[in-house]
Amino acid sequence: MFDSKRTLRAGLAMLLALAFPFSSEQAFAQARSTAAPAEPLTPRVELRHDLRVDVPVTIGLAGGLITWTLLKNEVIGTECTMCEPAKVNALDDFFRTALRRPDPEPARVISNVLSYGVGPALTVGLGVVAAAADHRLDESPLDLLLVAQGTLAAVAVSEAIKPFALRERPDYHALDAEQRRSVDVVSEPLLSFPSGHPMAVWAATASMGTVASMRGYRLAPMIWIAGSLLGVATGYARIAADRHYFTDVLAGAAIGYGVGFAVPYLFHGPVTANSDVSRLLQRSRIATTDVPGGRIVTVATAF
Repeated sequence: MFDSKRTLRAGLAMLLALAFPFSSEQAFAQARSTAAPAEPLTPRVELRHDLRVDVPVTIGLAGGLITWTLLKNEVIGTECTMCEPAKVNALDDFFRTALRRPDPEPARVISNVLSYGVGPALTVGLGVVAAAADHRLDESPLDLLLVAQGTLAAVAVSEAIKPFALRERPDYHALDAEQRRSVDVVSEPLLSFPSGHPMAVWAATASMGTVASMRGYRLAPMIWIAGSLLGVATGYARIAADRHYFTDVLAGAAIGYGVGFAVPYLFHGPVTANSDVSRLLQRSRIATTDVPGGRIVTVATAF
């Protein structure tokens, strides 16, 4: 992080060295020590990565999602799969009745701003601040790459589920037959499950929080708290806008948190042998057992 006072002291020391040559050696030594980068305040923790793999994978995920966004309207069905009865289940009906706003447009705009703007910007910004606070800002480029990878993976999982679920959005489900004739049924009214807006915020939060925690940044809890609050706010806004049911939001949060945490934790755990996460990974075991008609996968760890 740029330190104006440190830089000013270094410049003054060099000017003194030019003005008083007899003490130039001591002055230049002081200037070098003053301008030297500050030592990290917390131990560095190297994360497993291979840029030859991680960069293409992240770019591939981004490219695949962009392509899917352009083509999905042409390939998904136009009939609901998760078709609700005339009255939805009690849980979703309770939250829709309690949280839906009479004018849904402001809530819809707020959810877009939180999901596509404030959420990612705040989460990434806090991650950079956490690294800088520990004088480890040089680790941020790799951190952001791993966060992008985890977030995009979660979005890919969500987008893969939507074409199979094809659940009607609550505002579309509430329309009568005459009103439905004026709505283009392709894609948008049938993509209620899972909710993508809060999922993206939860995924960015879990990815950035996991990376920061594995790095050992002191401000890592701030990322989890702030991001989780934004995730809750985004989920509320989507229900208030009558675009999703409560179970849509709940599923989106589970996917975002689960995949956002799993990608950096499983594929980019600490290399440092004495870190808490590394010791947990070393105590974890995955085993498979053949059984009639399939295979059982067992994951075990010791705490």
